[in-house]
Parts: sequence; structure tokens; C-alpha cells
Amino acid sequence: GGLGQACQLMAESLVRKNVDVTFVVLGENDDDVAHEFMKILPATNVKVDSVHEVSPYKSSYWMALTKDGKYKPIGTMAELVELYTAGVLKMAAEGAFDDIEIVHAHDWLTAKAAIELKKQYGLPFAFHVHATEYDRAAGKYGNGYVGSIEYSAIQNADLIFPVSYYTGGILVDHYGADPAKIRVAHNGPSHSLVERVSNKQEYQGAIEYVEMLKD
Repeated sequence: GGLGQACQLMAESLVRKNVDVTFVVLGENDDDVAHEFMKILPATNVKVDSVHEVSPYKSSYWMALTKDGKYKPIGTMAELVELYTAGVLKMAAEGAFDDIEIVHAHDWLTAKAAIELKKQYGLPFAFHVHATEYDRAAGKYGNGYVGSIEYSAIQNADLIFPVSYYTGGILVDHYGADPAKIRVAHNGPSHSLVERVSNKQEYQGAIEYVEMLKD
């Protein structure tokens, strides 16, 4: 997905600048071995490869696929966020982040853990904002749980990286963000992706977008 691509490309760029990156995910994933340029640590024992979202019309729970081919609920999205946060704090207490100098979180899903790391260990906190609940709810209140985490993250972050000036404006106008903390970081495809799709008509919009950025 887009958020995953942004995380990977940012990590790759930091590593090229000789920055050591520790990436903390919800649970174990068989694909993690493919990202040898950074350290990937699971915050819980949830097997991510087996986690599936079911239709919201059937259940609000995320499901785990068991060995006998059946699904069992492992929690709502909010419960998984709380599980992740607890796991991250347990890792911190055990010394897993003793050499960490800055915490970087993407959206509300990981922001709560980052806020707690800043409060408990005094680590600087950079908050990367791809979307807001204000936008997802079309300018309405939306999900209060999500919105409250976003607001707390905006208030606690030392630096805020929205993906556009539009999103940055929302953070200032509706979340009370300090404009001095905002640094816009646009998303965009990698050079290798552009090369792979440069001759495909359906990707022409993305190619034109990259050419615009180059100008």
C-alpha cells in the first residue's frame, strides 16, 4: 500500500545517509527478511501473514487464520493499536531502544506508542501525517478514538511531516498544530517504479506527477 511504500522508501533513504533504522511492526511477517537494510522488530507475537480484515458489515474485528483453516477474532483496529502500544513499551522497558535517538511514527496507528516513548524516555518525536480523521470524515468529527490520538500526537510532536500543504493546513486549522513544527514531505513513487511503468499508459498520471516534481 501507499503507506507501506512511504515507510520503505524513507527507511532506504535514511540508510543511504548512514542512519541506523529500527522499524517496529505489529507482529512477525515472513517478508521481513527481504528488508535486510534495516532492523525489523515485532511488538507482539501476532503472525501478520495470517491477519485478515473482514467486511465491516459482518464484523468490526480483524481475524487470524488458524492452522485448521478457520478464522478467529484477534481484536478491533483500536484493540490492535493498544496491543501494539503495550508491546512497544514492553520492548522499551527491556532495553530494545536504548540506542534510539529519535522516534518517527506514521499516522494514528503508531502515534500512541510514539507519544508514550517521548513522555517516558524523553525521546524526540517526529509525526508523519498521511491523512487525518477530519478528512476521512469529510470535515466532520469522525471516529473520536482516532481523532483524539491524532490531536495528542500533533500536540506532542517535536516535528510534523504532512504529505501536502493542504494536509498541513488542516493540522494547523483543526488540530492546533504549531506552524513552526511543520515540514511538508510529499509522497511520490521511486525511480525504479517509474522506470518499470514508464511505457504503460495507465500509469501516465504518476509519471507526469514525477516530471512535475523534477521541474
